[in-house]
Amino acid sequence: MNNWLAKTVGALLKETSPDQAPFILLQHPNDPIPENLETLSFEAPFSDFEALQKQSRVLFSGFTNVLDMVDFRKLCHRAAHILRQGGLFQYIARNPDDILDQYSPKPWPGEPIDVGAGSEIYRPLRQHFELLRLFGFRLKVPTILPRVAGQNPLLLFGAIKEEVAVTHLEAPKSEDLIQRCDEKYGPDSEYRRFNRLEEPEIVDDLLYAMRSMGLKDGDTVLGLGSNDGRELQLFERMGLKNLQFIGIDASETATAEARSVFNDPKHQFIAADLGALSQLKLKPVQGILLLNVLQCTTVNRDKLLSDLKALFAKRCAVLVSLPNNHFLSGDLARRPLSRKDPRHDRSLIMKDLRYLTRYFYRTPFKSIECFGSYDSFLLARR
Repeated sequence: MNNWLAKTVGALLKETSPDQAPFILLQHPNDPIPENLETLSFEAPFSDFEALQKQSRVLFSGFTNVLDMVDFRKLCHRAAHILRQGGLFQYIARNPDDILDQYSPKPWPGEPIDVGAGSEIYRPLRQHFELLRLFGFRLKVPTILPRVAGQNPLLLFGAIKEEVAVTHLEAPKSEDLIQRCDEKYGPDSEYRRFNRLEEPEIVDDLLYAMRSMGLKDGDTVLGLGSNDGRELQLFERMGLKNLQFIGIDASETATAEARSVFNDPKHQFIAADLGALSQLKLKPVQGILLLNVLQCTTVNRDKLLSDLKALFAKRCAVLVSLPNNHFLSGDLARRPLSRKDPRHDRSLIMKDLRYLTRYFYRTPFKSIECFGSYDSFLLARR
């Protein structure tokens, strides 16, 4: 182990109380280690890790910028495996800002760089974040370590082992439909703690799609599964303040909340089952929102799409979104952490997008495009 790295790791260990002593993953098993600390190389067989008790802290004593991505991934995988929920994983890495400031031309992510004492891999913060998320970690703000032996200050990365909020798909319940929807999607539900309009990529996709719908002031927009109607805020922020919005949702409490927030008399919020859409005697509209609705187990997709045909005005745009993300304990991820989770299979989303594309072409709509990251969007325009 390099002297400067040994001093840095030693300083970290001195700050650790005995009851918080970390399990150290050694990059090189022959390196000297402090006494009375249990150690294991991350290159050890995985069976050695399976035999361990769950730890509250893991500190990697090597330098991650000399690991390629395969070994870096192996390190994170093993740390995640032996950490209990809420446990802390720590490692040391080069500050990528120092590299960008000192090198010309600037390196690409993963490109080797010469730092004088040898070769390292340039790795931006984005790669740390994405890799840690793959294994269920929440990255903390990195700490700048004191300068050692003439080296540029290094970063101490810390990541908390999260827990998955919903580990399996929920089975449908037998209660009344509206009662079920209130429980799952009402104002006091866990679902409502997730604010879609504070997620940068989702907001970016929504703003692009809503601008591309070609709506004008005075048009009518129908929101199916509108819940609290918060997407109406985006139309207003875009300058379309005279749209008439009709929101339909099975949740009585969410609908009442939408009425209280958007109390302009030109808006309507109706508590009703989407399966009874044809009974509401609505007139054709210029815009329709189906945001994360068609995947709901209580919605009969084919009947709903059939009922919608009577509501397409001569100039009409339909925006559909399908969920392409899953929830952690306090955040969201693009895929389940375990590939054994049936929700990892995205073929169903692709099948739905193909089905919807054929449906809108036959209706007919002239323009159809798909895009999105955390949500998959389909925008159809006449």
